Amino acid sequence: MADETEPPNSTGDEGRRPDPDGPGRRLPWFDRLQNGLLSFAGRRFYGQLPAFVHKPFDVLIAWLYRLSSVHHEKSRPLNDGNYNIVIPTDERISVPYVWVVEMFPPSYADGMFRSIRRAGWTQDSPLLGTNVENIIRRARQSGNLGSRSIAKLVDPAEMDQSSRRIFGYKAERLPPMFKSIDVTLVELGSSLTALVAGFELKQHDSLRLDRALRAVREPVVTNLGRGAHSVRSRLDESNRWVERERAAIHDQARGWFVRRMPGVFAAESRGKQLPTMDLIITEIAKPFVTTFRDGGNYLPALGLSPGLFRTTAPELPGISFTQYSPGHQSDPNREYDLYSLSGCLLDIPNNDDATSGGEPPSIRIIANEVNELVPRFLARLGITALLGLKSRSSAASRDLAHDLHSRHAVRSTKKLRESFLRGSLDTLSIASGVRLITTFPNDYKWNVMEFFTERNLIPTLESVSQHVEPESQLSSMLLYQRQQAKSLLRDDAETRQILGVVASLTGSIEGMRVQRWALWISLLSLVTALIAIAISIAAADGGSAHMDVVRSIFSGLRIFWRNVIQ
Repeated sequence: MADETEPPNSTGDEGRRPDPDGPGRRLPWFDRLQNGLLSFAGRRFYGQLPAFVHKPFDVLIAWLYRLSSVHHEKSRPLNDGNYNIVIPTDERISVPYVWVVEMFPPSYADGMFRSIRRAGWTQDSPLLGTNVENIIRRARQSGNLGSRSIAKLVDPAEMDQSSRRIFGYKAERLPPMFKSIDVTLVELGSSLTALVAGFELKQHDSLRLDRALRAVREPVVTNLGRGAHSVRSRLDESNRWVERERAAIHDQARGWFVRRMPGVFAAESRGKQLPTMDLIITEIAKPFVTTFRDGGNYLPALGLSPGLFRTTAPELPGISFTQYSPGHQSDPNREYDLYSLSGCLLDIPNNDDATSGGEPPSIRIIANEVNELVPRFLARLGITALLGLKSRSSAASRDLAHDLHSRHAVRSTKKLRESFLRGSLDTLSIASGVRLITTFPNDYKWNVMEFFTERNLIPTLESVSQHVEPESQLSSMLLYQRQQAKSLLRDDAETRQILGVVASLTGSIEGMRVQRWALWISLLSLVTALIAIAISIAAADGGSAHMDVVRSIFSGLRIFWRNVIQ
């Protein structure tokens, strides 16, 4: 979809600025003044000047350097890929769909049922023929590996009679960015349930990345203190803005799902680690194929730059899979589990060529077809993220237990055991369930699209390309998850064994402590009794004979204190 006016960062030649670093340019006044001051500072006598002269001189040079840096960044050609994101005028980047997955182990099952009842998704559905809650309970009891849609929500403004009658959509107020939401139940054995929400974006919001790529950003100056500064280039700032827009779409989807269906990711990672996948459709450039020389530099800003390998699935011809890692993370402590499906509209075949006349399919048709396959695959990716989360939680519990035990060996034993056992039961059930479902590869892969990673045969890399057998991502995930589950079970057993030994030793120590307290209490009782006897004798008869007995008692207590107690 071409614009009527060509943007300044298009690949055309109109409005091209001269390169400020090109030959024959005239230096601005601050550059000439800065060069003169630097030449003066290089003289020998400058070092002999007092220190109070150097400080304002250095501040002035730093200020001039800041003016020079900003001036040069702003003077760069907007349609030069070395200085700015360049995108063809007739290109269009669309993000029609985003998917988010949440996992529910046994300790979160009751919360899942409460959330389903609160959301009103327990009604009998004509597409399912039974109650949603009963379906989940039977799936957890039987240990099946299947999937089915449990809720279809649509914004009231987008609702029509055909959607309600044919597809079973329910009108509900959604976040402004989304047109509809499809929630899919994925059964992962008896100990784990995954819920995958597919968010369809409205037409205007699906082009947010396209608008962010075309927007012209200005260089940003950051003061570092004491006259120092840094200048972030226009290209760097544009990349940050694109990542920020993409993160805003993901956060909207995560936020809605965390509020409606909180699970283990929402509880143990504060809603920041829900595995997320988006779909990016281009109209000109081919993700992972088109190079900078062929079509601009906007694909690297989306994480779709060419590489040695490419991951595709036979079920989705023309679409590639990748794990997306933002280059500029606003929160360094935030852990990202982001994945992306991408493809060029011209490369994706139309499944109904007889009626389409050979025309490429629409973006909405592509998104609906992908939405049928993503939930089961994303649920398998969610297993990997869940095992990683539990591994980190187990390590944190062991560190906390060691810290508590090393500081207060006996008094903190109860707290030590609670800190570990709180997550141990969940870890045991999750790891055992994952180990069980990964034991049978055919069941694990049943009805799940399978991506294969193979050598990326693009012209610039043909000289180094060699025949390599495609690697199945699903098989790699299965092996990794099986090993990770075994490792979790082993670490959990070792930690529980250590805690058992600690509990036994602690019981012995507490028994010895009780015996010591009993000894002191017995001695105190004996002393009290003797004192009472002495006082009663003295009060009954003040004779010298009885007083000699009292003195003998106190003398014996003194000897016992000196020789035994001390």
